Amino acid sequence: MKKITMALALLLVFTVILTACGTGDSEAAGDGDVREVTMIINASHGDHSVNNNTDLWPGFYCNFIQVAENDIDSRILLEMVGGARSFDIAYTQASGARQYGAMGLLEPLAPLPDQDDVFPALVEQYSIGDDLFGYSMIGDFFLLYYNTEHFEEAGLTDPPTTFDEVLTYALRLTKDRDGVRADEPGFDPNNVVQWGWQFMGGTGHGNPWFLTLYLYANGTQFIYNDFENMTYEVTVTSPEFRASLQYIYDMYYVHHAMPSGFINYDYDEFGEMFVSGQVSMALNWPYMWAMSQDRPETAGKISVAALPAGTSGSGGGPQGGWSIGVFRDAPNKDDALEFAKIFAGREAQEAFVEVMGGNILTRFSFFDQKIAESANDPDELNFWNMILQNSQVSRPTCIAQTGAAAADTQTIAARYINMILSNQIDMVEGLERMREELETALYDSGYMQ
Repeated sequence: MKKITMALALLLVFTVILTACGTGDSEAAGDGDVREVTMIINASHGDHSVNNNTDLWPGFYCNFIQVAENDIDSRILLEMVGGARSFDIAYTQASGARQYGAMGLLEPLAPLPDQDDVFPALVEQYSIGDDLFGYSMIGDFFLLYYNTEHFEEAGLTDPPTTFDEVLTYALRLTKDRDGVRADEPGFDPNNVVQWGWQFMGGTGHGNPWFLTLYLYANGTQFIYNDFENMTYEVTVTSPEFRASLQYIYDMYYVHHAMPSGFINYDYDEFGEMFVSGQVSMALNWPYMWAMSQDRPETAGKISVAALPAGTSGSGGGPQGGWSIGVFRDAPNKDDALEFAKIFAGREAQEAFVEVMGGNILTRFSFFDQKIAESANDPDELNFWNMILQNSQVSRPTCIAQTGAAAADTQTIAARYINMILSNQIDMVEGLERMREELETALYDSGYMQ
């Protein structure tokens, strides 16, 4: 096992004390012929225990241990460090399976019987070479959202295709309480009622993911990994990285095209600003589509488009998602391996989608089904086509590809992004300190050592 700092170990112990009382274990089946397994799962992704004792996984009963999303990494790492062997199956975000697989903490998985139906990019995201460490349960790809009513009022038609155009559009879409737009004389930046753009600047882990949309478009990233040679380089002080963050900084401080609250936004605040009609354009995950259709302020007024391109000549975004993997020292490993394959199968995954209540794009057959269902709805059809288009330029987020330091590196990056954007620290100094702390976290975790 890779080494872990004493500070992190103490933090993990403290975290588990705070969360253990609310894990929500399912009741055991109580049937000696039923094989039981235990899965740690994101509490916000639904109560999947409702599918126990059904035909979805006959002969199995799964105890779902529900844990808050921000605590899952800590719980899993504590399990690994302490050797408690209380879980069989790990439910991890985006690159978790690859990270823990590289550490030798997850068991390689057999391909699914219909593996060809799963998007290749999602198979690659959870693999190291020929070894697969996670079955994809959720696929997620960013979209450019825009308010068509705001566009029409501003004399705009087609969505922007580059970040240069995004800035031009954002200025036109931002207006003060007197209706004067940010690109017109007399605009009052202190009394804005509609903003053209926004960024999720809070200190949560979503913060670095949103920044990668700018980084990938400009041909850079947080950390470059060479898995073949087991080397890496932290590149947050590069000119391209600095320019990407400067773009966001200027959008607020120079152009006044983003709401002041963006510094503290997490997903809830970010989504609310858009679906309430206060923001005209935003980059976000697919979940915001359904939100916008359910609100009278935006119902029927929202469309989606391809990710805007930067200096690299292409758009790009982080490839999100969640997967399940089996702990190498799972107490019921053989049963867990069999159950995981069933749980990730198409039929059980359809039930997973129903319980979670969201759009989950992991398979070609799911996408084909959505296209067929949307044939007579141009807006829905465009929504699914744009997801497919943007999935082609998406990739695993570079800040989460960091082995045992996954939680640490995301926290470090989010903190410095927030500090820079809120003027708590100079950008050059902030990026240099971010680089130093990222390198320390990677080294202390034994990353690629």
